[in-house]
Amino acid sequence: MAKDITKLRHRPFFRPLLNWLTHHWLLLILIAFSLGLAFLNYQPGTTLTGWDNLHPELNFPVNIRRSLFAVWQEYQSLGLLGGMAHAADLPRILILGVLHSLGVGGSDIRYLWTFLMLFIGPVGTYVFIYRIFLRRHFDHQTNHFASFLGGLFYLLNLSTLQQFFTPFETFIAFYGFLPLLIYALVSYLEHPKTTNLLLLFL
Repeated sequence: MAKDITKLRHRPFFRPLLNWLTHHWLLLILIAFSLGLAFLNYQPGTTLTGWDNLHPELNFPVNIRRSLFAVWQEYQSLGLLGGMAHAADLPRILILGVLHSLGVGGSDIRYLWTFLMLFIGPVGTYVFIYRIFLRRHFDHQTNHFASFLGGLFYLLNLSTLQQFFTPFETFIAFYGFLPLLIYALVSYLEHPKTTNLLLLFL
């Protein structure tokens, strides 16, 4: 086995991958924690719902139209002015529509999106702590370990349990993208390059 790994190290394609894996093995453990939680909470054949939910997977064209014309919510009661920023859900609806066109079933789309946010949040925390927060303070090994603990805390604290016990799309998206948003903002403020601006825009 060791000889096989040594052979892989000498191949140009595998050398960067193996170097990355050996440097970021704690990140892989964090990813395994996230995937493990997703696996333990996935219940096939059920529909994941929370509170005040929007279910665009039931009818994508109708929900895209509702997001585009979100000022007047005609389908709520006798109609009312939209005060909950329904138009902001349009990017998520489009992403879910792409997943649906790739064959992901209606009930599984909500599970996939929710678990994706549960995955992105801790990974983004790890990246932010390692690349921005602690980069000048400790050696690489200490930074990796501190970043791992930060990502693990972000994943396993009681606020995360509250967010995902009865998930609401806005809150779980905020949970997932907040660390990456802070990372992109700080990166652009420190190095105002076009690539960092594109990262912040995305």
